Amino acid sequence: MADPIPALFKLSLDALIEHVKNKKLKFSPDQLPPTIHNMIWNDSTVLDLIIHTCHPETRIWFSTRVIHIPPVLSVEFRGNGIVNDCQLKIRFENRPTVTWTLAKFDWTELPRPKFIIRTGNQYVSTQMDLNNADFTSTLPNYDRSRLEVINWICKVFRCEISELVLHYGVDDRLLKWDKLKLATSLTIGGSNKPDTFKELIMERHKNNLRTTLETINIETPLQKELMSFIDFTTAWINFRDLKVDQLIEEFRLLSQREHCIAAVRTMDLSNEDFELFKAGMGFSDRSTTSMINRRQTNSRVLLVSELKDGKLTNFRFLEKEPGVYYAIIMNVNQNARTHSWYHSWYT
Repeated sequence: MADPIPALFKLSLDALIEHVKNKKLKFSPDQLPPTIHNMIWNDSTVLDLIIHTCHPETRIWFSTRVIHIPPVLSVEFRGNGIVNDCQLKIRFENRPTVTWTLAKFDWTELPRPKFIIRTGNQYVSTQMDLNNADFTSTLPNYDRSRLEVINWICKVFRCEISELVLHYGVDDRLLKWDKLKLATSLTIGGSNKPDTFKELIMERHKNNLRTTLETINIETPLQKELMSFIDFTTAWINFRDLKVDQLIEEFRLLSQREHCIAAVRTMDLSNEDFELFKAGMGFSDRSTTSMINRRQTNSRVLLVSELKDGKLTNFRFLEKEPGVYYAIIMNVNQNARTHSWYHSWYT
């Protein structure tokens, strides 16, 4: 931040801003020299910039003249049916990040005065948080108003959302929101089927943007086609229709993904199928060792082979680093009772 403005001059600038907001003074921003705009920019807090830039009477002035560099904006939707809110983290150049919470209900009950932030035609009741830096606004018609406030912020600050997180999935209103297509990073929580978001995923792909679905269930061919355009944390994937060579290729693609866990259900793998799979993945039979007493660490991919007699054979793959494996652990589950035999094939 630059040196502070002399007190009397600052009072004059504050009075100028208030006169414009109250329609007591009409002027063009071009009437002020750039040095004045720079002084206001350097002396304004994030809250000052939000209040003045959101106000309809000073929006063009602050948006086009005072704010030199658009802020970095991240948005996080939180809600569990009891508490619902949306947190905006706003970071301007040379200023600390400020959190603006848009709340459905007023849970604060703080003995602090409230003030109004005007966003377009909305008058939003706002209260400072205990740290005197962040603040919370209570919104009427929360489901609609939260999107309108965020749209207004993006418009007046000339920015798009850099990181958008939806912890509890997407309702119909959110799914139609254009910002989902434009956010640099989009993460959707909950358990999802990719074809639910096909249009959104493909629209983001056209803009070279990936979509993260925290937990996904892959069952249909369409869902499998969308896998290459999304990231995930946990996946349940049905590959029972794939032949061994196709399974090897899909496994390699899964192995290249970082920070994820996948459980893959396959066809009934015969001994011959499994030997082909091992060879395709570069494993050998130089050593076979009981894994009962060994720690099963760094296992990210699980293959589940469903046998005709009802048994399930699980194959876990231990890796040195993403895509580089040193052992396979086999676990056989039989007739609801578990009998485990662990074998490892070292590369």
